[in-house]
Amino acid sequence: MLKPFLLALALLLPAGTQAEPARTISELLNASGVDVSYGRLGDVMANGAGTVGLSIDATSAWRRAALAAFDGGLVIDQLVRALQARHTMEDFSAAASFFDSALGRRVTLAENAAQKITDDAMVKAEGGAILARLMQEDPARLALYRRMVEDSGLLESALASTMSMNLAMVTGMQASGLLPYSMSQDEMIAMLNDQRGAIATELERSIYIQAAFTYAEISDADMQAYADFLTGPVGRDFYAALNIAISEVLNARARDFGEIFAELLQESAL
Repeated sequence: MLKPFLLALALLLPAGTQAEPARTISELLNASGVDVSYGRLGDVMANGAGTVGLSIDATSAWRRAALAAFDGGLVIDQLVRALQARHTMEDFSAAASFFDSALGRRVTLAENAAQKITDDAMVKAEGGAILARLMQEDPARLALYRRMVEDSGLLESALASTMSMNLAMVTGMQASGLLPYSMSQDEMIAMLNDQRGAIATELERSIYIQAAFTYAEISDADMQAYADFLTGPVGRDFYAALNIAISEVLNARARDFGEIFAELLQESAL
């Protein structure tokens, strides 16, 4: 089975700060931290070159293609356009108010701090230890994280993003000749969908570990209020709209990545 390509864990949790309530969709993506999270996909995808067994030249081409196809500014611009095609800022005014509230600022400060940590092994170890303790000693806190993951659409959002990035990985592997036969994008998506359950299981565990680490210093009262936002109509409507845009944009970026990678491979062969 193709090993799941999981996004960096920091990408799975919303994060961001804003000086005042967002007035445009672009500002809302900044306030909610989407620009930080999805603006780093190029680096995440480029690092994936080391997982597929490429030659030195092919690895270089992969990295260049990833940084071009998943350029942060390009991804965010296309997300804004995709949201603007279906919504106005009025649809998200309540979400913008939340991200400007004291609670919104408090939780996003914690999320930003967690995103700055580059030692993934440390986050996994410490987050795993915190999660294990919660399972034994604090079921109420664990239930809050469960609400965030299961009732807010967070898992579905992370899974959609991960599936799109896996699609890019498979597209790149085909371009480099690592697949035993040619596949259309629809066939690639079908193959990945066959693995969806296994990917979701691994991803869910990762999200719980990241949440336990990120929100360790946030009070139960604040976590309760944050979970209320994420699982209520305002939070769910915002992230549901965002998820549609993310899937649309990332699938298009995956196609472009394969095309750019194939072109660079041809150039290197000359």
